[in-house]
Amino acid sequence: MSVLTSVLRFVVSIVLTIVATVAPGKMADSTAPNAPLDAESCKLNFAVVSDTHMKVGIEGLPNDLVFHLAMKDFEAADKKYDALVFVGDNTDHGYEDQWAHFEEQFKGYDPADNILLAMGNHDTWTRDGSDNRTAKGLFMEYSTKLTGKFTGNYYYSTTVNGYPFIFLTSEEDHTAATFSDKQIKWFKNEMKKAAKLDKPIFVVCHWPINMTHGLPVSWGDDDYDDMTGGMGEQSDRINKIMQKYDNVFVISGHIHNGVSNSETKEKLGYESLEKVGNIHSLNIPAINGFNENGDWFPGTSYVIEVYEDEVVFRARNFMSGYWRPEYNYTVKLS
Repeated sequence: MSVLTSVLRFVVSIVLTIVATVAPGKMADSTAPNAPLDAESCKLNFAVVSDTHMKVGIEGLPNDLVFHLAMKDFEAADKKYDALVFVGDNTDHGYEDQWAHFEEQFKGYDPADNILLAMGNHDTWTRDGSDNRTAKGLFMEYSTKLTGKFTGNYYYSTTVNGYPFIFLTSEEDHTAATFSDKQIKWFKNEMKKAAKLDKPIFVVCHWPINMTHGLPVSWGDDDYDDMTGGMGEQSDRINKIMQKYDNVFVISGHIHNGVSNSETKEKLGYESLEKVGNIHSLNIPAINGFNENGDWFPGTSYVIEVYEDEVVFRARNFMSGYWRPEYNYTVKLS
């Protein structure tokens, strides 16, 4: 990237950040409390963020600003989030100084009871010649520091308030995802165990299912095939496993689509939450802006509230602290 391009991106990022912060007319509902719709009945309340692309130095300042505004909003919630989930591309190239900078952003904040991290393709790009640290090693180290939990691997499962979360990730350093037979076998077993809890299952993977959310066209390449922008060659195998169960919700990022809804679907052909066979797939924007489709305002993502008989997806701009109800969804549980 040229110096001029970097400067232009920096200036545009700052402008977008200011606009998103001071444009209440566009940002919809600034009066609703920063709390679940029904705090007493809410069983699980968590926020999801993707594609922070943490950088170091001047180029990373816009991302730092977005991050800190969002962290202030998380912390200001009337009811503390049960979890804050990062859906991958936490860093821009997976370098250790970027991971250290990512960790630094959390100091002084207490945004949620649990911090959960997925690894994205940018987090695997560690081959800069500066050291021999592996993507897996760096992810494991900094994930442990930030979450306080040693997961034992870079794909893993956990529970929050008794609700199962399963994290998948690519095992190669390519833009497209690569899932080994070992990981898929593990995933199959984890889904069986999760289903026994008789609760909604949240599968977190940076890459969406192939051919969802406007893929492959929404990825933006002129040269593409049916696997472009998605989980890749193993997408059908992973999807087939999930289709066996009820109340499965997949959360992804990667595409940098803006939030959209059933109305914008008429124009775009896709939306933020889609029903894929028996499951539901939520694709969320890059938190720091430069989302090319849907609503382009930076800082918008989702808060997910789980109730006895439904899951509510509430769009919120975490930079300005405004809800975006026009992009909300409610899914009745089976």
